[in-house]
Amino acid sequence: MFNRIVAQNFPFIVISDCRYPDEVEYAKLLGAKTVRLTRNPFGGSHKAETSLDDYPDFDFVIDNEKMTQEEKGADLVKWLQEIGWIQ
Repeated sequence: MFNRIVAQNFPFIVISDCRYPDEVEYAKLLGAKTVRLTRNPFGGSHKAETSLDDYPDFDFVIDNEKMTQEEKGADLVKWLQEIGWIQ
């Protein structure tokens, strides 16, 4: 996936599902900003669901445990504006 993203030179990409620290680290090496959503709607305990729970280096964390979709989206848009990625 990362090779395709780099080859296509897209100006903005959203990767909605990283499950392991090495995926997040590689994305950051490529210039990505990383966002952690804290909600675990299915209560998964498999390593693929929990390996990022204690990862310390996300660029932004949204505690969406008790948020609506609209509130979560508004927080994300506000942060993207603050860092100058969108207007």
